[in-house]
Amino acid sequence: MDLEARLRSNSSNSSKPPFSDGYAKPAPKSRRRRSGRKPGKQPGAPGQHLAQVTDPDVVVAHSPERCRSCGGDLASASVTDVVRRQVFDLPPTALVSTEHVAEQRRC
Repeated sequence: MDLEARLRSNSSNSSKPPFSDGYAKPAPKSRRRRSGRKPGKQPGAPGQHLAQVTDPDVVVAHSPERCRSCGGDLASASVTDVVRRQVFDLPPTALVSTEHVAEQRRC
C-alpha cells in the first residue's frame, strides 16, 4: 500500500520538485461548465442579414448557353426558374488633394 502511494505521488500532491515529474504534463482543469447549448445561433434567436434591395443599381443576367447533360443549344429554351443573389460592394474611395495658396502683397 505504501509503495503504491509513493508511485502515485508527483509534484502537485507531495513535496517533490517539479522536474521529478518527467515530461508528462497534467491534464488541464477548466473551471468553465458546459451550458448544454450547441455553438452558433440558437433556435428562436433573431437572425441578422443584409436584406436584398428591390431596385439594384446593376443587374447582370447569367444565361446558360448549352445543356450540361447533352450539350444542346438553350438559346430558344424557356426559362424554368430564376435564382437571384445580390452582392453589395463598397464604393471606391478617391484621394482628394487640396492645394493651399498663400498670397503675399505689398502696399
